[in-house]
Amino acid sequence: MKKTNNTALTTAKLRASSMLLAASMLIGGMTMLNGCRKNEDNTVTEKTETVHEQSASFLSDPNAEEIIQIPAVKTENYSLSVTDMTYYFRTVYNSYVSMLESYGLSDYIVIDPSKSLKEQECTMASEGTWYDFFLAMTLSEVEKLLACAEQAKASGIALTEEDHSQIEAAVAKFDEYADDAGVTTEEYLEALYGKKVTADTLRKHFELQQLYQKYISLAEQLADTSDGTVERIYAADPKQYDTTEYISFTFDFNDLYLEEGEQTDETGDAFLTKDRDEAVKKSREDAGNLKADLDRADTLEERQKIFEDFLKDYLTDEFGLTDAAYEAQKDSFIKTATYTKDDETLVWAFDEHTKAGDVKMFTEKEAHEHKEGDDESALADIYTVVLITREAGRDESMATADVRHILFSKDEYEDDTKVREALEELEAVLGTDRFISKFEELAKEYSADTANKNNGGLMENCRKGMFVKAFDEWVFGGKNAEGDLGMTYTEEYGWHIVYIDKAGLPEWKYSIVSEIRENAVSSAIETAAEKNTVTVDEELLKKEMDV
Repeated sequence: MKKTNNTALTTAKLRASSMLLAASMLIGGMTMLNGCRKNEDNTVTEKTETVHEQSASFLSDPNAEEIIQIPAVKTENYSLSVTDMTYYFRTVYNSYVSMLESYGLSDYIVIDPSKSLKEQECTMASEGTWYDFFLAMTLSEVEKLLACAEQAKASGIALTEEDHSQIEAAVAKFDEYADDAGVTTEEYLEALYGKKVTADTLRKHFELQQLYQKYISLAEQLADTSDGTVERIYAADPKQYDTTEYISFTFDFNDLYLEEGEQTDETGDAFLTKDRDEAVKKSREDAGNLKADLDRADTLEERQKIFEDFLKDYLTDEFGLTDAAYEAQKDSFIKTATYTKDDETLVWAFDEHTKAGDVKMFTEKEAHEHKEGDDESALADIYTVVLITREAGRDESMATADVRHILFSKDEYEDDTKVREALEELEAVLGTDRFISKFEELAKEYSADTANKNNGGLMENCRKGMFVKAFDEWVFGGKNAEGDLGMTYTEEYGWHIVYIDKAGLPEWKYSIVSEIRENAVSSAIETAAEKNTVTVDEELLKKEMDV
Protein backbone atom coordinates (compact mmCIF):
# COMPACT_ATOMS: atom_id res chain seq x y z
CA MET A 1 0.00 0.00 0.00
CA LYS A 2 1.32 3.45 -0.84
CA LYS A 3 0.57 6.88 0.59
CA THR A 4 1.06 9.75 -1.80
CA ASN A 5 1.22 13.39 -0.91
CA ASN A 6 0.07 14.88 -4.20
CA THR A 7 2.58 17.77 -4.16
CA ALA A 8 4.56 15.61 -6.57
CA LEU A 9 1.98 16.33 -9.25
CA THR A 10 3.19 19.10 -11.52
CA THR A 11 0.98 21.83 -12.95
CA ALA A 12 1.34 20.30 -16.41
CA LYS A 13 0.20 16.94 -15.12
CA LEU A 14 -2.72 18.51 -13.30
CA ARG A 15 -3.86 20.33 -16.42
CA ALA A 16 -3.52 17.19 -18.53
CA SER A 17 -5.46 15.12 -16.04
CA SER A 18 -8.12 17.85 -15.83
CA MET A 19 -8.75 17.52 -19.54
CA LEU A 20 -8.76 13.74 -19.33
CA LEU A 21 -11.19 13.85 -16.43
CA ALA A 22 -13.58 16.13 -18.29
CA ALA A 23 -13.40 14.00 -21.44
CA SER A 24 -13.76 10.68 -19.64
CA MET A 25 -16.65 11.84 -17.47
CA LEU A 26 -18.48 13.17 -20.51
CA ILE A 27 -18.04 9.90 -22.33
CA GLY A 28 -18.81 7.86 -19.23
CA GLY A 29 -21.94 9.85 -18.56
CA MET A 30 -23.33 10.44 -22.01
CA THR A 31 -21.46 9.76 -25.23
CA MET A 32 -20.63 6.09 -24.77
CA LEU A 33 -24.18 5.42 -23.65
CA ASN A 34 -25.50 6.50 -27.00
CA GLY A 35 -23.47 3.75 -28.63
CA CYS A 36 -25.25 1.02 -26.68
CA ARG A 37 -28.26 -0.05 -28.70
CA LYS A 38 -30.63 -2.97 -28.91
CA ASN A 39 -30.07 -5.79 -31.40
CA GLU A 40 -32.85 -7.96 -32.81
CA ASP A 41 -32.28 -10.46 -30.02
CA ASN A 42 -32.52 -7.69 -27.39
CA THR A 43 -28.88 -7.94 -26.34
CA VAL A 44 -26.36 -5.17 -25.91
CA THR A 45 -24.52 -4.52 -29.16
CA GLU A 46 -21.48 -6.59 -30.05
CA LYS A 47 -19.28 -3.50 -30.09
CA THR A 48 -20.03 -2.72 -26.45
CA GLU A 49 -19.49 -6.33 -25.44
CA THR A 50 -16.27 -6.64 -27.44
CA VAL A 51 -14.76 -3.58 -25.80
CA HIS A 52 -14.89 -5.43 -22.51
CA GLU A 53 -14.05 -8.99 -23.54
CA GLN A 54 -10.86 -8.88 -21.51
CA SER A 55 -12.93 -9.24 -18.33
CA ALA A 56 -13.56 -12.94 -19.00
CA SER A 57 -12.94 -14.01 -15.42
CA PHE A 58 -13.56 -11.97 -12.29
CA LEU A 59 -13.56 -12.57 -8.58
CA SER A 60 -14.11 -16.31 -8.41
CA ASP A 61 -13.29 -16.16 -4.72
CA PRO A 62 -16.40 -16.82 -2.53
CA ASN A 63 -15.52 -13.71 -0.51
CA ALA A 64 -15.47 -11.56 -3.67
CA GLU A 65 -18.53 -9.55 -2.61
CA GLU A 66 -16.69 -8.35 0.49
CA ILE A 67 -13.34 -7.87 -1.23
CA ILE A 68 -14.63 -5.54 -3.92
CA GLN A 69 -16.08 -3.20 -1.28
CA ILE A 70 -12.76 -2.80 0.54
CA PRO A 71 -11.48 0.78 0.13
CA ALA A 72 -8.80 0.79 -2.56
CA VAL A 73 -8.30 4.55 -2.71
CA LYS A 74 -9.19 6.83 0.17
CA THR A 75 -8.77 10.16 1.91
CA GLU A 76 -9.93 11.21 5.36
CA ASN A 77 -13.62 11.46 4.49
CA TYR A 78 -13.99 9.71 1.14
CA SER A 79 -13.11 6.31 -0.24
CA LEU A 80 -13.44 4.34 -3.45
CA SER A 81 -13.86 0.59 -3.48
CA VAL A 82 -12.53 -1.85 -6.07
CA THR A 83 -15.89 -1.61 -7.82
CA ASP A 84 -15.74 2.20 -7.86
CA MET A 85 -12.22 2.07 -9.29
CA THR A 86 -13.36 -0.41 -11.93
CA TYR A 87 -15.90 2.20 -13.03
CA TYR A 88 -13.23 4.92 -13.26
CA PHE A 89 -10.75 2.62 -14.98
CA ARG A 90 -13.31 1.53 -17.56
CA THR A 91 -14.41 5.15 -18.10
CA VAL A 92 -10.85 6.21 -18.86
CA TYR A 93 -10.36 3.18 -21.09
CA ASN A 94 -13.61 3.81 -23.00
CA SER A 95 -12.64 7.44 -23.46
CA TYR A 96 -9.22 6.55 -24.83
CA VAL A 97 -10.55 3.92 -27.23
CA SER A 98 -13.20 6.35 -28.49
CA MET A 99 -10.53 8.99 -29.01
CA LEU A 100 -8.43 6.58 -31.09
CA GLU A 101 -11.45 5.71 -33.20
CA SER A 102 -12.52 9.33 -33.71
CA TYR A 103 -9.03 10.30 -34.93
CA GLY A 104 -8.63 7.21 -37.09
CA LEU A 105 -5.72 5.91 -35.00
CA SER A 106 -7.10 2.48 -34.10
CA ASP A 107 -5.03 0.78 -36.81
CA TYR A 108 -1.81 2.37 -35.53
CA ILE A 109 -2.30 2.20 -31.77
CA VAL A 110 -3.68 -1.30 -31.28
CA ILE A 111 -5.33 -2.52 -28.10
CA ASP A 112 -6.59 -6.09 -28.47
CA PRO A 113 -9.99 -6.36 -26.70
CA SER A 114 -9.76 -10.16 -26.71
CA LYS A 115 -6.73 -10.12 -24.40
CA SER A 116 -6.16 -8.90 -20.88
CA LEU A 117 -4.71 -5.39 -20.69
CA LYS A 118 -2.20 -6.82 -18.22
CA GLU A 119 -0.79 -9.05 -20.98
CA GLN A 120 -0.36 -6.37 -23.66
CA GLU A 121 2.72 -4.20 -23.89
CA CYS A 122 1.79 -0.52 -24.06
CA THR A 123 3.02 1.13 -27.26
CA MET A 124 2.48 4.62 -25.80
CA ALA A 125 5.02 4.26 -23.01
CA SER A 126 8.67 3.23 -22.78
CA GLU A 127 7.75 0.31 -20.53
CA GLY A 128 4.78 -1.41 -18.92
CA THR A 129 1.47 -2.82 -20.07
CA TRP A 130 -1.74 -1.14 -21.18
CA TYR A 131 -3.07 -1.93 -17.71
CA ASP A 132 -0.21 0.08 -16.16
CA PHE A 133 -0.86 2.91 -18.63
CA PHE A 134 -4.58 3.17 -17.88
CA LEU A 135 -4.16 2.64 -14.15
CA ALA A 136 -1.69 5.55 -13.93
CA MET A 137 -4.12 7.73 -15.88
CA THR A 138 -7.04 6.64 -13.70
CA LEU A 139 -5.18 7.22 -10.44
CA SER A 140 -4.10 10.67 -11.59
CA GLU A 141 -7.75 11.59 -12.09
CA VAL A 142 -9.08 9.90 -8.99
CA GLU A 143 -6.42 11.29 -6.64
CA LYS A 144 -7.23 14.78 -7.84
CA LEU A 145 -10.97 14.18 -7.59
CA LEU A 146 -10.78 12.97 -3.99
CA ALA A 147 -8.33 15.66 -2.91
CA CYS A 148 -10.59 18.38 -4.30
CA ALA A 149 -13.67 16.82 -2.70
CA GLU A 150 -11.85 16.88 0.64
CA GLN A 151 -10.84 20.50 0.14
CA ALA A 152 -14.39 21.39 -0.87
CA LYS A 153 -15.63 19.90 2.40
CA ALA A 154 -12.96 21.77 4.36
CA SER A 155 -14.02 24.99 2.61
CA GLY A 156 -17.65 24.54 3.64
CA ILE A 157 -18.85 23.54 0.18
CA ALA A 158 -21.73 21.09 0.31
CA LEU A 159 -24.26 19.65 -2.10
CA THR A 160 -27.67 21.31 -2.14
CA GLU A 161 -31.08 19.74 -2.57
CA GLU A 162 -31.00 20.91 -6.17
CA ASP A 163 -27.63 19.18 -6.66
CA HIS A 164 -29.02 15.93 -5.30
CA SER A 165 -32.09 16.23 -7.51
CA GLN A 166 -29.90 16.68 -10.57
CA ILE A 167 -27.75 13.72 -9.53
CA GLU A 168 -30.80 11.48 -9.11
CA ALA A 169 -32.05 12.57 -12.52
CA ALA A 170 -28.66 11.69 -14.04
CA VAL A 171 -28.68 8.27 -12.36
CA ALA A 172 -32.24 7.64 -13.51
CA LYS A 173 -31.20 8.31 -17.12
CA PHE A 174 -29.33 5.00 -17.08
CA ASP A 175 -32.63 3.18 -16.67
CA GLU A 176 -33.76 4.80 -19.93
CA TYR A 177 -30.51 3.91 -21.71
CA ALA A 178 -30.79 0.31 -20.52
CA ASP A 179 -34.41 0.13 -21.62
CA ASP A 180 -33.46 1.44 -25.07
CA ALA A 181 -30.80 -1.28 -25.26
CA GLY A 182 -33.29 -3.96 -24.24
CA VAL A 183 -31.40 -5.01 -21.11
CA THR A 184 -31.67 -4.44 -17.37
CA THR A 185 -29.86 -1.50 -15.82
CA GLU A 186 -27.52 -3.91 -14.06
CA GLU A 187 -26.64 -5.63 -17.34
CA TYR A 188 -26.18 -2.29 -19.03
CA LEU A 189 -23.80 -0.93 -16.39
CA GLU A 190 -21.87 -4.20 -16.31
CA ALA A 191 -21.38 -4.14 -20.09
CA LEU A 192 -19.96 -0.62 -19.98
CA TYR A 193 -18.18 -0.45 -16.65
CA GLY A 194 -17.65 -3.94 -15.23
CA LYS A 195 -19.25 -6.35 -12.81
CA LYS A 196 -20.82 -5.06 -9.60
CA VAL A 197 -21.04 -1.48 -10.91
CA THR A 198 -24.48 -0.27 -9.83
CA ALA A 199 -26.55 2.88 -9.62
CA ASP A 200 -24.90 3.52 -6.23
CA THR A 201 -21.52 3.57 -7.98
CA LEU A 202 -22.81 6.19 -10.38
CA ARG A 203 -24.38 8.20 -7.58
CA LYS A 204 -21.11 8.28 -5.65
CA HIS A 205 -19.25 9.44 -8.74
CA PHE A 206 -21.77 12.19 -9.54
CA GLU A 207 -21.60 13.44 -5.95
CA LEU A 208 -17.81 13.57 -5.98
CA GLN A 209 -17.80 15.16 -9.41
CA GLN A 210 -20.26 17.83 -8.31
CA LEU A 211 -18.13 18.66 -5.26
CA TYR A 212 -15.07 18.86 -7.49
CA GLN A 213 -16.89 21.13 -9.93
CA LYS A 214 -18.14 23.43 -7.18
CA TYR A 215 -14.63 23.69 -5.77
CA ILE A 216 -12.95 24.65 -9.04
CA SER A 217 -15.86 26.91 -10.01
CA LEU A 218 -15.33 28.85 -6.79
CA ALA A 219 -11.65 29.18 -7.67
CA GLU A 220 -12.62 30.60 -11.06
CA GLN A 221 -15.07 33.04 -9.50
CA LEU A 222 -12.47 34.31 -7.02
CA ALA A 223 -9.81 34.81 -9.71
CA ASP A 224 -8.92 38.45 -10.32
CA THR A 225 -10.04 39.15 -13.89
CA SER A 226 -10.49 42.89 -13.44
CA ASP A 227 -9.65 45.17 -16.35
CA GLY A 228 -6.62 46.50 -14.47
CA THR A 229 -5.18 43.02 -13.98
CA VAL A 230 -5.88 42.04 -17.58
CA GLU A 231 -4.20 45.18 -18.91
CA ARG A 232 -1.14 44.63 -16.69
CA ILE A 233 -0.74 41.07 -17.97
CA TYR A 234 -1.12 42.23 -21.57
CA ALA A 235 1.38 45.09 -21.14
CA ALA A 236 4.00 42.72 -19.72
CA ASP A 237 4.14 40.71 -22.97
CA PRO A 238 1.87 42.02 -25.76
CA LYS A 239 3.21 39.62 -28.39
CA GLN A 240 1.96 36.67 -26.38
CA TYR A 241 -1.62 37.83 -26.85
CA ASP A 242 -1.48 39.72 -30.15
CA THR A 243 -2.34 37.94 -33.37
CA THR A 244 -1.95 38.62 -37.06
CA GLU A 245 -3.83 37.38 -40.10
CA TYR A 246 -2.40 36.62 -43.52
CA ILE A 247 -2.80 34.65 -46.72
CA SER A 248 0.11 32.48 -47.76
CA PHE A 249 0.96 29.89 -50.37
CA THR A 250 4.05 27.71 -50.61
CA PHE A 251 5.51 26.88 -54.01
CA ASP A 252 7.21 23.55 -53.44
CA PHE A 253 9.03 22.13 -56.46
CA ASN A 254 8.52 18.65 -54.96
CA ASP A 255 4.82 18.97 -55.83
CA LEU A 256 5.79 19.29 -59.49
CA TYR A 257 8.76 16.96 -59.59
CA LEU A 258 8.42 13.22 -60.20
CA GLU A 259 11.44 11.24 -59.11
CA GLU A 260 12.62 8.35 -61.25
CA GLY A 261 10.16 5.47 -61.21
CA GLU A 262 7.27 7.46 -59.75
CA GLN A 263 3.93 7.25 -61.49
CA THR A 264 0.98 9.62 -61.36
CA ASP A 265 -2.69 9.46 -62.22
CA GLU A 266 -4.08 11.66 -64.96
CA THR A 267 -4.28 15.21 -63.52
CA GLY A 268 -5.67 17.29 -66.36
CA ASP A 269 -3.44 20.21 -67.24
CA ALA A 270 -1.22 19.71 -64.19
CA PHE A 271 2.44 20.49 -64.74
CA LEU A 272 4.61 17.49 -63.82
CA THR A 273 8.19 16.82 -64.77
CA LYS A 274 10.99 14.37 -64.05
CA ASP A 275 13.50 17.20 -64.44
CA ARG A 276 14.21 18.59 -60.95
CA ASP A 277 15.79 21.80 -62.26
CA GLU A 278 12.74 22.45 -64.40
CA ALA A 279 10.44 21.97 -61.40
CA VAL A 280 12.55 24.34 -59.27
CA LYS A 281 12.59 26.96 -62.04
CA LYS A 282 8.81 26.86 -62.48
CA SER A 283 8.15 27.12 -58.73
CA ARG A 284 10.52 30.10 -58.45
CA GLU A 285 8.93 31.85 -61.45
CA ASP A 286 5.38 31.23 -60.24
CA ALA A 287 6.20 32.62 -56.80
CA GLY A 288 7.93 35.63 -58.30
CA ASN A 289 5.04 36.34 -60.67
CA LEU A 290 2.51 36.23 -57.84
CA LYS A 291 4.56 38.62 -55.72
CA ALA A 292 5.00 40.99 -58.66
CA ASP A 293 1.25 41.01 -59.32
CA LEU A 294 0.57 41.74 -55.67
CA ASP A 295 3.16 44.53 -55.55
CA ARG A 296 1.52 46.30 -58.50
CA ALA A 297 -1.85 46.55 -56.72
CA ASP A 298 -2.49 49.65 -54.59
CA THR A 299 -4.90 48.50 -51.88
CA LEU A 300 -5.29 45.57 -49.51
CA GLU A 301 -8.65 44.68 -51.07
CA GLU A 302 -7.09 44.53 -54.54
CA ARG A 303 -4.22 42.38 -53.30
CA GLN A 304 -6.56 39.98 -51.52
CA LYS A 305 -8.59 39.51 -54.68
CA ILE A 306 -5.44 38.94 -56.77
CA PHE A 307 -4.20 36.33 -54.28
CA GLU A 308 -7.55 34.54 -54.08
CA ASP A 309 -7.97 34.52 -57.89
CA PHE A 310 -4.45 33.22 -58.28
CA LEU A 311 -5.00 30.38 -55.83
CA LYS A 312 -8.12 29.19 -57.58
CA ASP A 313 -6.56 29.34 -61.07
CA TYR A 314 -3.26 27.81 -59.99
CA LEU A 315 -4.71 24.92 -58.05
CA THR A 316 -7.31 24.03 -60.64
CA ASP A 317 -4.98 24.44 -63.65
CA GLU A 318 -1.68 23.16 -62.25
CA PHE A 319 -2.97 20.53 -59.86
CA GLY A 320 -6.24 19.58 -61.50
CA LEU A 321 -8.47 20.37 -58.51
CA THR A 322 -12.16 20.65 -59.16
CA ASP A 323 -13.93 23.84 -58.14
CA ALA A 324 -15.55 21.94 -55.27
CA ALA A 325 -12.18 20.60 -54.09
CA TYR A 326 -10.72 24.09 -54.22
CA GLU A 327 -13.62 25.53 -52.20
CA ALA A 328 -13.00 22.87 -49.57
CA GLN A 329 -9.31 23.82 -49.36
CA LYS A 330 -9.24 27.58 -49.79
CA ASP A 331 -9.69 28.50 -46.14
CA SER A 332 -6.50 26.59 -45.28
CA PHE A 333 -4.46 29.37 -46.91
CA ILE A 334 -5.96 32.04 -44.63
CA LYS A 335 -4.20 31.96 -41.29
CA THR A 336 -4.39 33.56 -37.86
CA ALA A 337 -1.11 33.32 -35.97
CA THR A 338 0.57 34.28 -32.74
CA TYR A 339 4.18 35.36 -32.47
CA THR A 340 7.10 32.94 -32.45
CA LYS A 341 10.74 33.90 -32.70
CA ASP A 342 11.61 30.67 -34.52
CA ASP A 343 9.60 31.58 -37.62
CA GLU A 344 10.99 34.46 -39.67
CA THR A 345 7.65 34.80 -41.44
CA LEU A 346 6.03 35.68 -38.11
CA VAL A 347 9.00 37.76 -36.92
CA TRP A 348 8.40 39.90 -40.02
CA ALA A 349 4.61 39.84 -39.61
CA PHE A 350 4.89 41.10 -36.02
CA ASP A 351 7.47 43.79 -36.80
CA GLU A 352 6.09 47.22 -35.93
CA HIS A 353 6.78 48.43 -39.47
CA THR A 354 4.76 45.63 -41.13
CA LYS A 355 1.25 46.75 -42.03
CA ALA A 356 -1.88 45.23 -43.55
CA GLY A 357 -1.33 44.85 -47.29
CA ASP A 358 2.43 44.21 -47.06
CA VAL A 359 3.81 41.37 -49.16
CA LYS A 360 6.97 39.33 -48.78
CA MET A 361 8.46 36.19 -50.27
CA PHE A 362 10.53 33.76 -48.19
CA THR A 363 12.47 30.63 -48.97
CA GLU A 364 11.92 27.72 -46.62
CA LYS A 365 15.58 28.02 -45.62
CA GLU A 366 15.10 31.66 -44.61
CA ALA A 367 11.80 31.20 -42.84
CA HIS A 368 12.48 28.43 -40.32
CA GLU A 369 15.23 26.97 -38.22
CA HIS A 370 16.10 23.50 -39.43
CA LYS A 371 17.53 20.37 -37.97
CA GLU A 372 20.91 18.88 -38.67
CA GLY A 373 20.68 16.66 -41.72
CA ASP A 374 18.06 18.74 -43.54
CA ASP A 375 18.71 19.29 -47.24
CA GLU A 376 19.33 23.03 -47.11
CA SER A 377 19.81 23.34 -50.84
CA ALA A 378 16.34 21.90 -51.35
CA LEU A 379 14.89 24.18 -48.69
CA ALA A 380 16.37 27.16 -50.49
CA ASP A 381 14.30 26.21 -53.54
CA ILE A 382 10.94 26.22 -51.74
CA TYR A 383 9.20 29.60 -51.82
CA THR A 384 6.34 31.03 -49.75
CA VAL A 385 4.49 34.26 -50.62
CA VAL A 386 2.76 36.01 -47.69
CA LEU A 387 0.17 38.82 -47.74
CA ILE A 388 -0.68 40.45 -44.41
CA THR A 389 -4.44 40.98 -44.19
CA ARG A 390 -4.51 42.26 -40.59
CA GLU A 391 -1.46 43.72 -38.95
CA ALA A 392 -0.34 42.34 -35.62
CA GLY A 393 -2.23 43.57 -32.60
CA ARG A 394 -5.21 42.88 -30.41
CA ASP A 395 -7.96 40.87 -32.04
CA GLU A 396 -11.05 42.80 -31.02
CA SER A 397 -13.54 40.38 -32.60
CA MET A 398 -15.78 38.71 -30.04
CA ALA A 399 -14.59 35.37 -28.78
CA THR A 400 -17.87 34.24 -27.22
CA ALA A 401 -21.53 35.13 -27.54
CA ASP A 402 -24.99 34.21 -26.29
CA VAL A 403 -26.96 33.37 -29.42
CA ARG A 404 -30.62 32.64 -30.17
CA HIS A 405 -31.65 30.75 -33.27
CA ILE A 406 -34.64 29.14 -34.92
CA LEU A 407 -33.87 26.24 -37.24
CA PHE A 408 -36.16 25.68 -40.21
CA SER A 409 -35.10 22.19 -41.27
CA LYS A 410 -34.46 21.66 -44.97
CA ASP A 411 -36.21 18.30 -44.54
CA GLU A 412 -39.43 20.11 -43.68
CA TYR A 413 -39.24 23.29 -45.77
CA GLU A 414 -38.47 23.46 -49.49
CA ASP A 415 -37.62 27.17 -49.55
CA ASP A 416 -37.22 30.18 -47.25
CA THR A 417 -40.78 31.59 -47.62
CA LYS A 418 -41.84 30.69 -44.08
CA VAL A 419 -38.42 31.72 -42.75
CA ARG A 420 -38.78 35.23 -44.18
CA GLU A 421 -42.29 35.56 -42.79
CA ALA A 422 -41.03 34.70 -39.31
CA LEU A 423 -38.06 37.05 -39.72
CA GLU A 424 -40.39 39.91 -40.65
CA GLU A 425 -42.43 39.26 -37.50
CA LEU A 426 -39.27 39.53 -35.41
CA GLU A 427 -37.96 42.61 -37.21
CA ALA A 428 -41.27 44.35 -36.47
CA VAL A 429 -40.65 44.10 -32.70
CA LEU A 430 -36.81 44.24 -32.66
CA GLY A 431 -35.63 46.59 -29.94
CA THR A 432 -38.86 46.39 -27.95
CA ASP A 433 -39.83 44.51 -24.80
CA ARG A 434 -41.87 42.11 -26.95
CA PHE A 435 -38.91 40.84 -28.98
CA ILE A 436 -37.69 38.01 -26.72
CA SER A 437 -41.20 36.69 -26.07
CA LYS A 438 -41.88 36.71 -29.83
CA PHE A 439 -38.58 34.87 -30.46
CA GLU A 440 -39.51 32.28 -27.85
CA GLU A 441 -42.95 31.87 -29.40
CA LEU A 442 -41.57 31.32 -32.92
CA ALA A 443 -38.79 29.00 -31.68
CA LYS A 444 -41.37 26.72 -30.07
CA GLU A 445 -43.50 26.78 -33.21
CA TYR A 446 -40.86 26.24 -35.89
CA SER A 447 -37.43 25.25 -34.60
CA ALA A 448 -36.17 21.76 -35.41
CA ASP A 449 -33.39 22.13 -32.83
CA THR A 450 -34.98 20.26 -29.93
CA ALA A 451 -32.03 21.04 -27.65
CA ASN A 452 -33.08 24.67 -27.26
CA LYS A 453 -36.42 25.30 -28.99
CA ASN A 454 -38.20 25.40 -25.62
CA ASN A 455 -35.59 27.78 -24.23
CA GLY A 456 -36.23 30.53 -26.74
CA GLY A 457 -33.55 29.09 -29.02
CA LEU A 458 -30.90 30.33 -26.57
CA MET A 459 -27.35 28.97 -26.67
CA GLU A 460 -25.08 30.55 -24.05
CA ASN A 461 -21.30 31.02 -24.00
CA CYS A 462 -20.90 29.96 -27.61
CA ARG A 463 -17.29 29.90 -28.82
CA LYS A 464 -15.95 30.69 -32.25
CA GLY A 465 -15.52 27.44 -34.19
CA MET A 466 -18.19 25.38 -32.42
CA PHE A 467 -20.80 25.73 -35.18
CA VAL A 468 -20.93 24.64 -38.81
CA LYS A 469 -19.16 27.08 -41.10
CA ALA A 470 -21.98 29.30 -42.41
CA PHE A 471 -23.57 29.71 -38.97
CA ASP A 472 -20.20 30.33 -37.34
CA GLU A 473 -19.33 33.02 -39.90
CA TRP A 474 -22.65 34.79 -39.35
CA VAL A 475 -22.05 35.01 -35.62
CA PHE A 476 -18.27 35.40 -35.41
CA GLY A 477 -17.27 36.60 -38.89
CA GLY A 478 -17.07 40.25 -37.82
CA LYS A 479 -20.05 41.51 -39.82
CA ASN A 480 -22.59 41.18 -37.01
CA ALA A 481 -22.59 42.39 -33.41
CA GLU A 482 -24.70 42.28 -30.26
CA GLY A 483 -28.35 43.00 -31.04
CA ASP A 484 -28.14 42.00 -34.70
CA LEU A 485 -30.84 39.80 -36.22
CA GLY A 486 -30.68 37.99 -39.54
CA MET A 487 -30.92 34.79 -41.52
CA THR A 488 -28.38 32.30 -42.82
CA TYR A 489 -28.46 28.91 -44.52
CA THR A 490 -26.36 25.87 -43.72
CA GLU A 491 -26.09 22.93 -46.11
CA GLU A 492 -26.12 20.54 -43.18
CA TYR A 493 -29.37 21.67 -41.55
CA GLY A 494 -31.34 24.34 -43.39
CA TRP A 495 -32.34 27.94 -42.68
CA HIS A 496 -31.55 29.70 -39.42
CA ILE A 497 -32.94 32.91 -37.98
CA VAL A 498 -30.10 34.14 -35.76
CA TYR A 499 -29.95 36.81 -33.07
CA ILE A 500 -26.85 37.79 -31.10
CA ASP A 501 -28.28 38.17 -27.64
CA LYS A 502 -25.03 39.12 -25.92
CA ALA A 503 -21.47 39.64 -27.16
CA GLY A 504 -18.71 38.23 -25.00
CA LEU A 505 -15.10 39.27 -24.52
CA PRO A 506 -12.85 40.13 -27.48
CA GLU A 507 -10.38 37.42 -28.47
CA TRP A 508 -7.27 38.98 -26.88
CA LYS A 509 -9.02 39.59 -23.56
CA TYR A 510 -10.68 36.17 -23.60
CA SER A 511 -7.21 34.58 -23.89
CA ILE A 512 -5.92 36.43 -20.84
CA VAL A 513 -9.04 35.88 -18.73
CA SER A 514 -9.04 32.17 -19.64
CA GLU A 515 -5.38 31.95 -18.64
CA ILE A 516 -6.06 33.66 -15.30
CA ARG A 517 -8.90 31.27 -14.55
CA GLU A 518 -6.92 28.21 -15.64
CA ASN A 519 -4.07 29.25 -13.36
CA ALA A 520 -6.52 29.78 -10.50
CA VAL A 521 -7.96 26.30 -11.01
CA SER A 522 -4.49 24.74 -11.21
CA SER A 523 -3.51 26.54 -8.02
CA ALA A 524 -6.68 25.35 -6.27
CA ILE A 525 -6.02 21.77 -7.34
CA GLU A 526 -2.42 21.99 -6.16
CA THR A 527 -3.62 23.36 -2.81
CA ALA A 528 -6.01 20.43 -2.48
CA ALA A 529 -3.21 18.02 -3.35
CA GLU A 530 -0.86 19.57 -0.78
CA LYS A 531 -3.39 19.49 2.04
CA ASN A 532 -4.94 16.06 1.48
CA THR A 533 -3.16 12.73 1.36
CA VAL A 534 -4.56 10.02 -0.88
CA THR A 535 -3.93 6.38 0.04
CA VAL A 536 -3.85 3.87 -2.82
CA ASP A 537 -3.77 0.08 -2.50
CA GLU A 538 -2.37 -0.81 -5.91
CA GLU A 539 -1.90 -4.49 -5.03
CA LEU A 540 -5.59 -4.85 -4.25
CA LEU A 541 -6.51 -3.09 -7.48
CA LYS A 542 -4.18 -5.20 -9.57
CA LYS A 543 -5.52 -8.40 -8.07
CA GLU A 544 -9.25 -7.70 -7.95
CA MET A 545 -10.22 -4.96 -10.41
CA ASP A 546 -12.36 -6.04 -13.36
CA VAL A 547 -10.22 -4.92 -16.31
